[in-house]
Amino acid sequence: MMAKMIITLRVFIARRFLVLEAWMVLHAMSILLKVWGFGKTVKHVCPQQDGRKPVPTAPDEAAVDRVTAAIARAKGWHMRGTTEDCLPVALTGLVLLRRKGVAAQLMLGVRRFPFGAHAWVKVGERVVDFPPEKHRNFVAVAVTDGMRWG
Repeated sequence: MMAKMIITLRVFIARRFLVLEAWMVLHAMSILLKVWGFGKTVKHVCPQQDGRKPVPTAPDEAAVDRVTAAIARAKGWHMRGTTEDCLPVALTGLVLLRRKGVAAQLMLGVRRFPFGAHAWVKVGERVVDFPPEKHRNFVAVAVTDGMRWG
């Protein structure tokens, strides 16, 4: 009984720390995009991988679900006026998923009419997007390589 309570407490604390980490990374991505701009920030977050191929492994669906939930909660606490910006949210998802060992890809897409752009994260065939179906209106024009970190 005591062991089960300890495990439950550890899971509870781990999820809270993941939300806090998502909040901090989301703020960092927003600041980096404002200070460095798009190009330098993406190069920093998605460095060149020296031609190495991604490791083909099945994605950890539980880790993807935890990171997605943490980002959704962190968005609620994020700076006012920037919660609709998809790029910092997508970069946050990319960073957190790669830290968990998940081979995630940053997707950048455009729409012709009315013109618009959007960023989202893809894990295998699964799309991690906020809101979930927004990416369907866009055609992907740039994709990162999906390498895992660590």
